[in-house]
Amino acid sequence: MLLFVLSVLVAFSPFPAPDVAVEWLGEMTFDVGDIPRGKDYRHSFQFKNLTDAPIVVDNVRVGCGCTATDWEEVPVAPGAVGSINVTYDSMNGGYFRKYVKVYFVGHRGGHKLYLTGYVE
Repeated sequence: MLLFVLSVLVAFSPFPAPDVAVEWLGEMTFDVGDIPRGKDYRHSFQFKNLTDAPIVVDNVRVGCGCTATDWEEVPVAPGAVGSINVTYDSMNGGYFRKYVKVYFVGHRGGHKLYLTGYVE
């Protein structure tokens, strides 16, 4: 009974929502459509800094060896826009859904971004 009461209190408590460092501009899953085999595909995911201080991308982890990332290692000012570039190597044919996970300095957890499509 005590466990039930505690879970109800936590579920309906007036605690503020967790801090959100960025807003992703556009979809966090991008469909590249049909692409030819052997041609790399590059997409830029853009984000807006929602904090009141500059924010820095700490790390971007790829889900597999067929994806690569790059980004500018400079602070993004409050209200400014930064980007993460993701390149997919289309060596294998068929459907794909690949992710990268973006981490920001001083903020817990990562943001997953996806590329999906079909290699002809």
